[in-house]
Amino acid sequence: LVQPVRPKGKSSKRTPDDGQGEKRIVTMEPSVRSFAGPNSNRRDRSDPVMITDALSDVRAKYHINPKELGHGHYGVVRKCMDRETKGWYAIKSIRKSKVSKIEVLKREIAILQEVKHPHIIELRDVFED
Repeated sequence: LVQPVRPKGKSSKRTPDDGQGEKRIVTMEPSVRSFAGPNSNRRDRSDPVMITDALSDVRAKYHINPKELGHGHYGVVRKCMDRETKGWYAIKSIRKSKVSKIEVLKREIAILQEVKHPHIIELRDVFED
């Protein structure tokens, strides 16, 4: 989940004209072999699954702070800084090996890419490695 970092004391509420849209970046980490048995109905996680059309390194564009802001079942949220603009964001890294239905992840990314509203987080970039 990528969102600009606001200085302490500042309101999290934005005005439409402040030009500081909220941002979101989703990254996917490589799949790893599942330990599910041969009779499991879960997808075979040893097969590499592509979510996007290209592999890229998020660390080339963003400096990622190692400290976790939060975590969930699928991934971890950390602060990151755009190396070019020096803007701060939150980055959500999703481990593909934890996702049992890849189509759900693809649909979430597609929906977030369409959302354009001044008071809702904005998907900024998607990286897959």
